[in-house]
Amino acid sequence: MIPTMGTLLLYFIVFYPILFVSQKKYLNDDKYKALSKWFLLSYSLGILILLILLFICINGYIKFNIVLAMIIAGGCLVIPIIYGIIMLLSKGNKIISIVSLSIVSLIVISIIFGVGNAVYLKSTEVTNSYVIEEKFDNINIAVDTDDINIYLSDENKIVYVENKYILLEKKVKSNTLFINRIDNRKFYNRLFNFSSFKIDLYLSNDNIETLTINNSTGDIEIHEKITIKNATINNSTGKISINSNVLDTLYLENSTGNISIKNCNQMGNISIDTSTGDVNLSSVNCKQLDINISTGNTNLIKTIVEKDFNISGSTGNVFLDDFDSKNIYIDLSTGDVTGTILTGKLFNATSDTGNVIVPESYSNGVCKITVSTGNINIKYTTHYWPQ
Repeated sequence: MIPTMGTLLLYFIVFYPILFVSQKKYLNDDKYKALSKWFLLSYSLGILILLILLFICINGYIKFNIVLAMIIAGGCLVIPIIYGIIMLLSKGNKIISIVSLSIVSLIVISIIFGVGNAVYLKSTEVTNSYVIEEKFDNINIAVDTDDINIYLSDENKIVYVENKYILLEKKVKSNTLFINRIDNRKFYNRLFNFSSFKIDLYLSNDNIETLTINNSTGDIEIHEKITIKNATINNSTGKISINSNVLDTLYLENSTGNISIKNCNQMGNISIDTSTGDVNLSSVNCKQLDINISTGNTNLIKTIVEKDFNISGSTGNVFLDDFDSKNIYIDLSTGDVTGTILTGKLFNATSDTGNVIVPESYSNGVCKITVSTGNINIKYTTHYWPQ
């Protein structure tokens, strides 16, 4: 890396004077005197920055890579060009020039060091493994930008990614496993972030009392063969996938990203709250199902709800395939409601703008569908027929 920095330094020492001398014929022209002055200043600043970086590299404080060197080179090349353009556009007005140059300098320097620092932090990422010796029945995970996977295994273990400043804290206290991120970055380390973290949690205990996950950005997946009594998962951006039974209460909240639950035949009450993304349930048996969705489609395939199914949405379709619930309540602003249900219902279906097709009513439960804009087309499945 040092030879690369040295080459860049030599490049700018040679390149800038040549470019400046090429403007020599304008030095006596009042129109270009200011431009020449600022060109010299930017050249000096560019060389000073490279000298400082070269000193840092030689002393081993930071290990820059080629990407960072190119960013620095581009910044040093762009600054004088922008300076010149600003001087010409401002027509020599010193106040406008000073303010404009200050803003440009701050932006360019922030981008150079922000991206450079992010590249450096990315290069310090390592994967570690930690065996959990203490016993626990509850899990509490609070992180920011992690992909989280939970598996059934022969031992309790965490395999995780961390870097020099963002570490993983793990401890067992009061029968609860706590997993948290410790962020030791300074404010200037936070301008850009290219790091992507991952937590793989392996559990030997297939019966968990409570699971709580709070995450900002990342995918979350609970794999099969784990039984959980209560689970609460809050995520901002990323997919949530549930492949294990949650016996009492499952609460899922997601801002942006798809939510899927599949192959779970012993679920309790399920509550889903999402802003943007699809909700997919397949081969699920549960006691109660409540869905609040702003934008996205809802697909319920081979899903049986013992009590009530409630869904409210703004924009998106609802598709039912071999679905059933004691009572069905669907309220949509814009979207189609189509599909098949297993048992007879007393239908109350209305659409302000769209066609409504429902089968003959039976008194086995209520199916109320309200749509502002969209079609309604519900049938009884061909595999079953109400008695």
